[in-house]
Amino acid sequence: MRRARMIADIVLSRPETLVTLLVAAAVLVPIAVLLARRASWSRGRTAAAVLSALGTALVVATTLGRYDSHSSWSWQVHCLVQPGLGTGSAEARLNLLLFAPACFFGVLALRRYLPVLGAAVLLSATVEVVQSMTGMGICQTSDVVRNVAGGALAGLVALALVRGRGVSRRRSG
Repeated sequence: MRRARMIADIVLSRPETLVTLLVAAAVLVPIAVLLARRASWSRGRTAAAVLSALGTALVVATTLGRYDSHSSWSWQVHCLVQPGLGTGSAEARLNLLLFAPACFFGVLALRRYLPVLGAAVLLSATVEVVQSMTGMGICQTSDVVRNVAGGALAGLVALALVRGRGVSRRRSG
C-alpha cells in the first residue's frame, strides 16, 4: 500500500496533473449537478453524482494529466495485449483502485449498475487509446481489465447498498 500511495503522491504532485484535476472537476461537477436537478434527485443522490464526477475527474487527471512539452500526437495506436488481473506492482494496484470511487458513487446516484459499468469500460479504453496517441503513457489491455474490475466491484457494493435500502423502505412503509 505504501508503494501505491507513493505513486499517487508523485502523480498528483505534478502541476499539470493538478491543473487537469481542477479543469475536469470544473467541467464535470456542474454537469452532474445540472443533470441531478433536471431529474429531481434528492440531495443524497445529487451528492453521490457530484462525488462520482470528482472521481471521474481524478481518473482523467491521473491518467491524462501527465503531459509535458515532449508529448507528441500520433494517429497510430499501439497497445500491449496483456491478459490477467495480477496486482503484483504498485501501478497494477493503483489501476485496480482508480475507477472505484467514480463507479461506487455513480451507482449510488443512478441506482443502476450496467450504465456505470459501460461508462467505465468506455472511459478506460478511451484513456488507453489517448495515452498511446499522445505519448503520455502506454496502452495496455491489462490496465483496462484492472480499471473495470475495480470499478465493477465498487459498483456491486454500491448496488447492494441501494437494493438493501430499497428493501428496508418497502418493509417499513
